[in-house]
Amino acid sequence: MKTSVLRQFGLVLGATVIMANNLIAQSDEFLALQHVKNPIPDYRENSSGNNTLTDPVVSSKTLSIFAAMFKGASDARWYEIDNKFMVKFDRDGRQTTPLFKKNGAHIYTISYGFEKHLPADIRRLVKINYFDFEITNAIEVNTLGKTAWIVKLDDQHSMVTVKVVDDEMEEVENYRKSK
Repeated sequence: MKTSVLRQFGLVLGATVIMANNLIAQSDEFLALQHVKNPIPDYRENSSGNNTLTDPVVSSKTLSIFAAMFKGASDARWYEIDNKFMVKFDRDGRQTTPLFKKNGAHIYTISYGFEKHLPADIRRLVKINYFDFEITNAIEVNTLGKTAWIVKLDDQHSMVTVKVVDDEMEEVENYRKSK
Protein backbone atom coordinates (compact mmCIF):
# COMPACT_ATOMS: atom_id res chain seq x y z
CA MET A 1 0.00 0.00 0.00
CA LYS A 2 2.77 2.43 0.97
CA THR A 3 4.67 1.64 -2.25
CA SER A 4 1.52 2.28 -4.27
CA VAL A 5 0.97 5.69 -2.64
CA LEU A 6 4.63 6.62 -3.14
CA ARG A 7 4.47 5.51 -6.78
CA GLN A 8 1.32 7.62 -7.30
CA PHE A 9 2.99 10.60 -5.63
CA GLY A 10 6.05 10.18 -7.86
CA LEU A 11 3.93 10.04 -11.01
CA VAL A 12 1.81 13.04 -10.02
CA LEU A 13 4.90 14.98 -8.92
CA GLY A 14 6.73 14.21 -12.16
CA ALA A 15 3.80 15.39 -14.24
CA THR A 16 3.43 18.44 -12.02
CA VAL A 17 7.14 19.34 -12.37
CA ILE A 18 6.78 19.26 -16.14
CA MET A 19 3.62 21.33 -15.94
CA ALA A 20 5.15 23.79 -13.46
CA ASN A 21 8.11 24.37 -15.77
CA ASN A 22 5.75 25.03 -18.65
CA LEU A 23 3.53 27.28 -16.54
CA ILE A 24 6.45 29.42 -15.41
CA ALA A 25 7.49 29.99 -19.00
CA GLN A 26 3.95 30.42 -20.30
CA SER A 27 1.81 31.37 -17.33
CA ASP A 28 -0.55 33.70 -19.17
CA GLU A 29 -0.52 31.73 -22.43
CA PHE A 30 -1.53 28.55 -20.56
CA LEU A 31 -5.16 29.62 -20.32
CA ALA A 32 -5.32 30.32 -24.04
CA LEU A 33 -4.78 26.63 -24.84
CA GLN A 34 -7.69 24.80 -26.45
CA HIS A 35 -8.30 22.34 -23.59
CA VAL A 36 -9.26 25.21 -21.28
CA LYS A 37 -12.93 25.86 -21.82
CA ASN A 38 -15.67 27.79 -20.12
CA PRO A 39 -13.86 30.34 -17.99
CA ILE A 40 -16.18 30.56 -15.01
CA PRO A 41 -17.03 34.08 -13.86
CA ASP A 42 -15.47 35.46 -10.70
CA TYR A 43 -17.18 35.81 -7.36
CA ARG A 44 -19.55 38.74 -6.99
CA GLU A 45 -21.23 40.27 -3.98
CA ASN A 46 -24.93 39.55 -3.67
CA SER A 47 -27.58 41.78 -2.11
CA SER A 48 -26.92 40.40 1.40
CA GLY A 49 -23.23 41.32 1.19
CA ASN A 50 -21.98 37.73 0.79
CA ASN A 51 -19.74 36.58 -2.05
CA THR A 52 -21.40 34.14 -4.44
CA LEU A 53 -20.29 32.59 -7.70
CA THR A 54 -22.07 34.02 -10.73
CA ASP A 55 -22.18 30.67 -12.54
CA PRO A 56 -23.56 27.57 -10.76
CA VAL A 57 -21.37 25.17 -12.81
CA VAL A 58 -18.93 24.70 -9.88
CA SER A 59 -20.58 22.50 -7.27
CA SER A 60 -21.25 23.86 -3.82
CA LYS A 61 -19.15 20.99 -2.42
CA THR A 62 -16.13 22.10 -4.51
CA LEU A 63 -16.65 25.71 -3.45
CA SER A 64 -16.87 24.81 0.24
CA ILE A 65 -13.73 22.65 0.05
CA PHE A 66 -11.93 25.49 -1.73
CA ALA A 67 -13.06 28.02 0.89
CA ALA A 68 -11.91 25.76 3.74
CA MET A 69 -8.52 25.02 2.17
CA PHE A 70 -7.67 28.54 1.02
CA LYS A 71 -8.84 31.09 3.54
CA GLY A 72 -7.71 34.56 2.50
CA ALA A 73 -7.72 33.83 -1.24
CA SER A 74 -8.28 36.96 -3.29
CA ASP A 75 -9.36 37.51 -6.90
CA ALA A 76 -10.31 33.88 -7.53
CA ARG A 77 -10.74 33.03 -11.21
CA TRP A 78 -12.27 29.63 -12.05
CA TYR A 79 -11.72 27.57 -15.22
CA GLU A 80 -13.00 24.22 -16.45
CA ILE A 81 -10.28 21.94 -17.83
CA ASP A 82 -10.99 18.41 -19.01
CA ASN A 83 -13.93 17.94 -16.59
CA LYS A 84 -11.96 19.38 -13.68
CA PHE A 85 -11.97 22.82 -12.07
CA MET A 86 -8.87 24.97 -11.82
CA VAL A 87 -8.89 28.15 -9.82
CA LYS A 88 -6.20 30.84 -9.85
CA PHE A 89 -5.82 33.38 -7.08
CA ASP A 90 -3.28 35.33 -5.09
CA ARG A 91 -2.40 34.38 -1.53
CA ASP A 92 0.42 35.81 0.54
CA GLY A 93 1.97 37.42 -2.56
CA ARG A 94 2.04 34.15 -4.51
CA GLN A 95 -0.03 33.04 -7.46
CA THR A 96 -1.72 29.81 -6.37
CA THR A 97 -3.39 27.30 -8.66
CA PRO A 98 -5.27 24.30 -7.25
CA LEU A 99 -7.04 21.69 -9.38
CA PHE A 100 -10.20 19.90 -8.22
CA LYS A 101 -12.23 17.01 -9.60
CA LYS A 102 -15.85 17.83 -10.37
CA ASN A 103 -16.88 16.13 -7.10
CA GLY A 104 -14.67 18.53 -5.11
CA ALA A 105 -11.72 16.18 -4.54
CA HIS A 106 -8.44 18.10 -4.44
CA ILE A 107 -5.89 16.85 -7.01
CA TYR A 108 -2.99 19.24 -6.50
CA THR A 109 -2.01 22.81 -5.70
CA ILE A 110 0.89 24.72 -7.22
CA SER A 111 2.04 28.01 -5.64
CA TYR A 112 4.57 30.20 -7.42
CA GLY A 113 6.94 32.29 -5.36
CA PHE A 114 10.50 33.38 -4.74
CA GLU A 115 13.30 32.72 -2.28
CA LYS A 116 11.47 34.53 0.52
CA HIS A 117 8.62 32.01 0.25
CA LEU A 118 10.85 28.97 0.90
CA PRO A 119 10.74 27.41 4.36
CA ALA A 120 14.04 28.06 6.19
CA ASP A 121 15.12 24.41 6.15
CA ILE A 122 14.53 24.04 2.39
CA ARG A 123 16.33 27.32 1.66
CA ARG A 124 19.28 26.25 3.82
CA LEU A 125 19.53 22.86 2.07
CA VAL A 126 19.53 24.48 -1.37
CA LYS A 127 21.97 27.27 -0.44
CA ILE A 128 24.45 24.83 1.16
CA ASN A 129 24.70 22.97 -2.14
CA TYR A 130 24.37 25.97 -4.49
CA PHE A 131 25.90 28.80 -2.44
CA ASP A 132 27.02 30.88 -5.47
CA PHE A 133 23.58 30.71 -7.10
CA GLU A 134 20.65 33.09 -6.85
CA ILE A 135 17.25 31.51 -6.22
CA THR A 136 15.02 32.93 -8.96
CA ASN A 137 11.80 30.94 -8.42
CA ALA A 138 10.38 28.67 -5.73
CA ILE A 139 7.40 26.53 -6.65
CA GLU A 140 5.48 24.63 -3.98
CA VAL A 141 3.60 21.54 -5.17
CA ASN A 142 1.10 19.81 -2.86
CA THR A 143 -0.52 16.54 -3.86
CA LEU A 144 -1.57 13.31 -2.15
CA GLY A 145 -0.67 14.78 1.24
CA LYS A 146 2.95 15.45 0.22
CA THR A 147 4.80 18.69 -0.47
CA ALA A 148 7.57 19.16 -2.99
CA TRP A 149 9.55 22.29 -3.78
CA ILE A 150 10.86 23.01 -7.28
CA VAL A 151 13.62 25.62 -7.00
CA LYS A 152 15.09 27.48 -9.98
CA LEU A 153 18.68 28.72 -9.52
CA ASP A 154 20.88 30.93 -11.63
CA ASP A 155 24.55 31.98 -11.67
CA GLN A 156 26.92 33.46 -14.26
CA HIS A 157 27.44 30.17 -16.06
CA SER A 158 24.37 28.00 -15.57
CA MET A 159 20.71 27.60 -14.74
CA VAL A 160 19.74 24.74 -12.43
CA THR A 161 16.45 23.28 -11.25
CA VAL A 162 16.29 21.18 -8.10
CA LYS A 163 13.43 19.25 -6.53
CA VAL A 164 13.20 18.90 -2.74
CA VAL A 165 10.89 16.27 -1.20
CA ASP A 166 11.14 15.03 2.38
CA ASP A 167 14.45 16.87 2.93
CA GLU A 168 16.02 15.07 -0.04
CA MET A 169 17.23 17.20 -2.94
CA GLU A 170 17.59 16.07 -6.54
CA GLU A 171 18.93 18.11 -9.46
CA VAL A 172 16.45 17.76 -12.32
CA GLU A 173 17.87 20.28 -14.82
CA ASN A 174 21.27 21.85 -15.39
CA TYR A 175 21.90 24.13 -18.38
CA ARG A 176 25.12 25.94 -19.26
CA LYS A 177 24.64 29.49 -20.45
CA SER A 178 26.20 30.42 -23.78
CA LYS A 179 28.97 33.00 -23.75
